[in-house]
Amino acid sequence: LTSSPSFIRTLTTVVTESCINGIGGPHSQISLDEDSFKNRSQILKTYLKDDSDLEFQSLIALQYLIHRLEHPQKLIHVIFEKLYEEDVVSEEAFLSWSKND
Repeated sequence: LTSSPSFIRTLTTVVTESCINGIGGPHSQISLDEDSFKNRSQILKTYLKDDSDLEFQSLIALQYLIHRLEHPQKLIHVIFEKLYEEDVVSEEAFLSWSKND
């Protein structure tokens, strides 16, 4: 159950949203609390287990989250950068996501 795509997408959304400041306010005020995200991204790493399919599901969840937030400037870029820097999501998963339509 903890490795199901829906669980991973939900977990990713909840963990990430808990680190975003300014939700519900002006788009220009939305930002990532990078220290919190760095710490909490380790939760994701535990459940993603270096599985590129699960990592892909995590990226899809982030894409939906950013869409729901109406694309705050550079937010997805910052999140993706942190996930890569912390070895939470592999380059392979990012490439798979970027090729996904």
